[in-house]
Amino acid sequence: MTSVFLIPKDHYSSVKDDVEALITKSIKLSDGRDDFATVWNELQRTHQQLWMVFDSENKPIAALLTSIKAYALKRMFLLQWLGGEDMDDWLGRLLDTLAAFAKANSCAGMEIVGREGWKRALRDRGWEANLVVCTKYFDEEAVKETRDAA
Repeated sequence: MTSVFLIPKDHYSSVKDDVEALITKSIKLSDGRDDFATVWNELQRTHQQLWMVFDSENKPIAALLTSIKAYALKRMFLLQWLGGEDMDDWLGRLLDTLAAFAKANSCAGMEIVGREGWKRALRDRGWEANLVVCTKYFDEEAVKETRDAA
């Protein structure tokens, strides 16, 4: 059985190494937009939330950063930098926990920007892919190097 926890800010330093190990792959797939240091600094200085999933032996197996985005007409709960192992074992429980948190914070829904695989992982859970992110890089070689490093 897995457990999902919202990590209090005053405990961030005690989980930093685990979080880094879990989300670094996700960050590396961002085409050089961020690295762990920038993500960690942003987490500490803003109103983002840090969530972790633990297995039955209290081993951290997933980490996720979230935030509440106030658009002009509604609030949405954003899921960012998710990483972990054995996702099929905990994704449903994580999404249920996040949905309850989002509703309690007056969010109209949840959203994630990610790779194509998220469409498959989320489709059977009531999510739909209704937007596309398109990019054009001016230094394709730098992007290639970043992707190859991931």
